[in-house]
Amino acid sequence: MHHLKTSISKLAGHAGRMAGLSAKAIILPLLACGYAAAKPKLPVLAFYTEWNAPGSVDYSKITHLLLAFSLPQGGGNVTGFVPGGVVSAAHAAGVKVLASVGGANHGTVFPPIAANAGSRTTFANSLKAICDNNGLDGVDIDWEYPQTVQDSANFTLLLKAVRAAVGSKLLTIDVAADGEKGAFIHKTALLIPDFVNVMSYDFTGSFPGSLVGQHSPYAKATSNLNYWRAKGVPKEKLILGVPFYGKDFNAGGAPVGYNTVMANNPGLSPDADSVGRTWFNGVTTIKKKATYVAQMAYGGAMIWEIAQDAGGSKSLLEALNVGLQATPLSLAADGGRLQQVRAGESFGIDGKVWLSLSGTRSSDASKLSVSGTGAAARDVLGHYRGDANASTPASGAYFLIPGSGR
Repeated sequence: MHHLKTSISKLAGHAGRMAGLSAKAIILPLLACGYAAAKPKLPVLAFYTEWNAPGSVDYSKITHLLLAFSLPQGGGNVTGFVPGGVVSAAHAAGVKVLASVGGANHGTVFPPIAANAGSRTTFANSLKAICDNNGLDGVDIDWEYPQTVQDSANFTLLLKAVRAAVGSKLLTIDVAADGEKGAFIHKTALLIPDFVNVMSYDFTGSFPGSLVGQHSPYAKATSNLNYWRAKGVPKEKLILGVPFYGKDFNAGGAPVGYNTVMANNPGLSPDADSVGRTWFNGVTTIKKKATYVAQMAYGGAMIWEIAQDAGGSKSLLEALNVGLQATPLSLAADGGRLQQVRAGESFGIDGKVWLSLSGTRSSDASKLSVSGTGAAARDVLGHYRGDANASTPASGAYFLIPGSGR
């Protein structure tokens, strides 16, 4: 959930401009030069907010900058937000810039715009003008959230209008983590944008009935990507949203920047995911999520928000880039390479393999026999629920590893 932390009147004084995303998510070859000089292997989309503008941006570790927020107005006009000098600096570093429109505080503005053909056209043309007038590369639509069947139909029409207006410029959308808020988005709408950014965070917080604890667990990240993949989004379009902030339950579950947590706890390990009653994603968890994205050949990662990172060994942006360097998994009898279990899939091998939850031959692996089409594959999207050939944990996203020994 992307919260606006400034007033409409303050934003209204900003003219719009922004820059977008690169067209298709392409897995680039790993550069031979040192990591610090290499661009991200997969798209890294970073939000830059008006109310928490970063002092500087390490453009070498991102591919797209999303400027938050341009604000939709009644009738479909959009008030743009483009901070001076940011677009030229990003472009000089080869980073694309997009205007992000909406945010959690403006979800109620979208339905009347999307429901009216004239307002949809005004909205789409306003976004095109923001892009054209400011040299932007595209737009990001952050409608939180379409909540009815009619909203779903109108959201599709709105995206079609925006796509027609901006043409080949980049178009991305931000979606809820899973079915609670994502159920009303139709597959037709999901195929229009270049990227679908999955906001896999805010599962706990200041809302009524919230549990006290981690707001963005690793298990949710994997299940959220699987949810949208099952709805028909091509894997290369799916972008996993990761938080550079935590939830402070000493303050009722309010958000707190990761950089603030680290500054207030100088001795805290960068691998930690909590301190006291504050939960966040540390270096290890961010790297693990990014590794999953790369290994499973998803499109990339999205950051909310770039100004909340810490420096040095505690940098989440660095950890994200390291994780995204992981090699996509594929099953082969020759090098012990890996492949997620898929229902009815031919694995191209016979004999013994290891079934592993982690993707490595570790203590969670169980040996089983596979003949041709893979006796272990019982459920789509890599969920294995037990087989007569092996004793395994009850469920999870597993990998088959060829070879009879560890």
